[in-house]
Amino acid sequence: NFLKQRSRDQTSESDSLFLVDSSCGQEAKVHWDSVDMVLSGTEVSLYLFSMQSKWSEKCFVYCCSDARLDAFIDAHIRAFEFFGGIFPNIVYLALPVSIENGLRNPNSAEHGSFARFCAYYDISPQFNESDRGRGNGDGKGCLRDILHKPMVSDSAAETLEELNRTLLAECMASGDHPGKGHSRTINDLFKQEKICL
Repeated sequence: NFLKQRSRDQTSESDSLFLVDSSCGQEAKVHWDSVDMVLSGTEVSLYLFSMQSKWSEKCFVYCCSDARLDAFIDAHIRAFEFFGGIFPNIVYLALPVSIENGLRNPNSAEHGSFARFCAYYDISPQFNESDRGRGNGDGKGCLRDILHKPMVSDSAAETLEELNRTLLAECMASGDHPGKGHSRTINDLFKQEKICL
């Protein structure tokens, strides 16, 4: 552990010093999979992207209409905006087979584009070999939590944009319970983590 000091324009003098774990803001988990949702009263197949901080456990969820690489990268950028920074290490727990195969193939266009994206944002990507092709229950955890919230499960969204606004609102609201191994709530840890990113 180490002490980190916030700038005076971000906090009061009485709160200028606080204890920060060295793993704060260092790693996030990503899960991206298909899900059936209701838009305009009709069930449609969409792709849900989630990024969850390993340290604070705060979760961002975003819905895409397809599983193409540009949608995947766009979801990352939206997640970075949500968290207020970039995790240097990202573990990919589960991805659609088509996109995962492209990212792993060094001769594919997807691999080259993703490598440039990671280099630009200084990200070290890691693919979870042990759960390849099977998904990962832990990775789906925050997706389940968000999707089962009444605000989302009872949503009567007409458009994808409206659905994503609902998801964002639920992501912001969720986290008033303690994180694993912490006495503080996920939202309290999330506020602190922004200083580390």
